[in-house]
Amino acid sequence: MSRVFSRVWSPRPNLEHLRNQAKDLLREMKSALNLSRSRAEAVRESIIEFAKGKGIIIDKSQIQPVGVGIREPFVAKPANMEQAKQNMRVEFRVVRIPAEATKPADFDF
Repeated sequence: MSRVFSRVWSPRPNLEHLRNQAKDLLREMKSALNLSRSRAEAVRESIIEFAKGKGIIIDKSQIQPVGVGIREPFVAKPANMEQAKQNMRVEFRVVRIPAEATKPADFDF
């Protein structure tokens, strides 16, 4: 193998380059998670304000915002902005509360 070729092509990856890529990926994932958390928190605040406007009192603890970032994509590899927007969503999960946990006063509006 010629000396020039061995400098250009190396069977060992450039570890510094791989470290930088890993750091960039981690930074992007943290940024996406922070954005997702902020979006979920903003939706919670909007729901509480809407309910207040309708005369319904909702305690903040009744709505638990959770940001998942890029861990749960709807479209794994979006090819365009429309598909990417499908990943920018807010989902709700309704949690059933057993009847024994409620009191009649809970329904005094």
